[in-house]
Amino acid sequence: MKKPQRILVIRGGALGDFVVSLPVLAALRGAYPKAHLGVLCHRAHGRLLEAANCVDEWRDLEARDWVGLFVDEPLRESGSNAWLSGFDLIVSFLHDATGVVHRHINQLSGGQLLIGCARPPNGACRPASEMMLEALEPLDLKHCDPVPQLQFDFENEGAKILALHPGSGSELKNWPEAKWEQLIGRLSEEGERLLLIGGESEADRVGRLADQFASENVRAMINRPLPEVAQTLAGCRGMVGHDSGVSHLSAALNVPCVLMWGATDEEVWRPAGNGVSILRGTNGISSIEVGAVWDEIKKCLPSIDS
Repeated sequence: MKKPQRILVIRGGALGDFVVSLPVLAALRGAYPKAHLGVLCHRAHGRLLEAANCVDEWRDLEARDWVGLFVDEPLRESGSNAWLSGFDLIVSFLHDATGVVHRHINQLSGGQLLIGCARPPNGACRPASEMMLEALEPLDLKHCDPVPQLQFDFENEGAKILALHPGSGSELKNWPEAKWEQLIGRLSEEGERLLLIGGESEADRVGRLADQFASENVRAMINRPLPEVAQTLAGCRGMVGHDSGVSHLSAALNVPCVLMWGATDEEVWRPAGNGVSILRGTNGISSIEVGAVWDEIKKCLPSIDS
């Protein structure tokens, strides 16, 4: 089979969904190093890939240009459709229950279309990143690494900082805020330098916690651009959080993680890598004790002089 010259990966979803797709990009880059690699994805994720120099170009999946792909009507001529038609291999992880999106893509492109799993289900009994790579099986690629990886430059100063992410996209995944207060207070008393991270969905929670402990040793990073968050995390000595996109991002950056885990299927969604420690409660995430998290931090995250 002729090697593709222009490859496009299409991926929607939240940050965690996106991070577990990174091995697909790495496998394609490794197999076809001379090919032009593009991504159609959410703007924040495209900027992350650009900052990490992972792809040759990206376009915003949420732009109005792409509305026609999702509507069961004849496609109109447009610059975006012409751009998409220029790829001879397209790997799509879009949710497409009616098939209309992939039908349109086939109409636009005469190249090969591979369709992967948009959202791995709980109970699948294998990591999500491995299921993403299954989309590439028709290409007969061998020994693809299923561990998501990103590299960012960072300043050594960050190695003294412990990142905390007290939120997630779902309250069911969140450790109680009162327990976060206790943990932050205890870490503060020990003189730890802490960075509280939060996106738009958890801005209130992170803001309240940051206000309680505001000092030169406790600061907050709320709703900042994803490349800035990634670069900051890359230099931290560890991250404490939940089952969230930030946790997947941290693990991909090779940052050691201590994670309080809720109801999500751990076998599917546990961030890959050796530096991830998972804590589960006997009666759900809220039953995890502060002392247990404290002990795990001291055991798993390297401490250095502040």
